[in-house]
Amino acid sequence: MGSDRGSWAAGQLGSWAAGQLGSMHAVLAHFSVQDYPAIVSLPTGYGKTSLMMALPLLLGPARVLIVERSSALRKQVHSHFSVLSTLMV
Repeated sequence: MGSDRGSWAAGQLGSWAAGQLGSMHAVLAHFSVQDYPAIVSLPTGYGKTSLMMALPLLLGPARVLIVERSSALRKQVHSHFSVLSTLMV
């Protein structure tokens, strides 16, 4: 994940990986026809944190639940979310 991400405000997707885009489209498609929750499971190194940060901005839900089993990963994800670090240019 480089610093050449592009600007969400400008409508650019930057350097999203194909798997990230596919996952994003799948989740958006799911919620275009369903109201029930979705579970997204992706392999290690797929850029899940960026996806977790982007989807609430795109879907506008009332709340989001992210489950991390390790304390270290919980802290890492929290720090990314607190400043939207993986979405910034």
